[in-house]
Amino acid sequence: MNAKLEDVLSRLEKSRTTTHPFKWNVTPQGAHIVLERAYMCAVARRGRLYISGAQLDDILAKMAQLLTNPGCKLGAVLCGTYGNGKTTLLYALQNAINCLSEAGVCPSNYGIQIVDAVELAYLAKDFDKFRAKMMYPCLGIEDMGREPQEILDYGNRKSPIIELLEYRYAHLLPTFITTNLAPEDIGKEYDERIASRFRETMEIIKFPDLAYRGSKKRE
Repeated sequence: MNAKLEDVLSRLEKSRTTTHPFKWNVTPQGAHIVLERAYMCAVARRGRLYISGAQLDDILAKMAQLLTNPGCKLGAVLCGTYGNGKTTLLYALQNAINCLSEAGVCPSNYGIQIVDAVELAYLAKDFDKFRAKMMYPCLGIEDMGREPQEILDYGNRKSPIIELLEYRYAHLLPTFITTNLAPEDIGKEYDERIASRFRETMEIIKFPDLAYRGSKKRE
């Protein structure tokens, strides 16, 4: 084998093992502690009572592994019924990342932008703004499945969420999604191609009925 071919193979091997920069530079145990505290704060800000337990602890442990282990998937789909804490976890994640960045644990430009799925769908009519969301390093999509699947833009039919997800899949960009859809219904609502890409690049995390929306904080 000549030197040039060896160099090509070496470069290919390096590209295969590149670690994604989004992973947190802390232990899974440390990430678990940070996420739990951020979650508790997010619940308190909403005026609700924090409900601890094995099910929630398991969800936080899965997220901690996902955020710290280079071998884990890039993002997550948080599935479950209304009012069980999916949105709370998404905003807790955002707050945790901000605090880690401020403390110098993560780079200062490290962060997650959260946008509602309905807003995102209609944003597709503005090419530059939609493309900016599409290319954002780490994106959170709130309430996926509630948006119109197609919109009309000057007579052209667009499927904004599908276009955005396919772009992020192709470019290995981390995406965190909340949805009231059951995992088995994602393929029915969109198509099986999108569902299979979710399974490949995102951890599917099912939320139990924690009923935070009905658990007001005691005074």
